[in-house]
Amino acid sequence: NKEKIIISSNLNTYIIDTEIGSILSKFNFSSNMKPIMHNDYVFFITKKNLILALDIKQNKIIYSYKLNKIVADYFDTKKKKLLLSKFMLLNGEIFIFLKNSYLIVLEVNGKIKEIKKLPSKINSFPIIINNSILYINDKKKLVILD
Repeated sequence: NKEKIIISSNLNTYIIDTEIGSILSKFNFSSNMKPIMHNDYVFFITKKNLILALDIKQNKIIYSYKLNKIVADYFDTKKKKLLLSKFMLLNGEIFIFLKNSYLIVLEVNGKIKEIKKLPSKINSFPIIINNSILYINDKKKLVILD
């Protein structure tokens, strides 16, 4: 959407009209990671480790889920602190890479698809080629996930 810009400050996230510069919406969350845009939706991982979907046409939050609760429910364990590394959109799914070498895959509606352990730690930004995820591991070797 070229008429709107999204800005995240230390405390809040704003949707601003680029034509006149007015604030269209203000939300009480902030993000450290670059958001993902998909059609009329923007996905954030907030500073409090929430996965959040925002409808930019209607300027409203569609959902917000605690990532540590998603993982705890998936493995039927207690909630633990998660250290996030990167996140991206691939084939209509949200991929969240954790620093402990786990990968969380969510559908765009926020429902969990799978969580899997990667074969080794990620030491680069993952790239996508022909539906495969490629990254350099901590031993400086190329890893390819299909």
